[in-house]
Amino acid sequence: MAKNGNALSDIAIRRPVTTIVASLLIVTAGLAALQSIPIR
Repeated sequence: MAKNGNALSDIAIRRPVTTIVASLLIVTAGLAALQSIPIR
């Protein structure tokens, strides 16, 4: 049972990190797309 608890805690710890990294990648991609578009 201890291993299951550790695995669940690892998932709980890793999930927010992955979501933050994904959001940062999306934001950077959006900024790059905005910069690549010429503003008239």
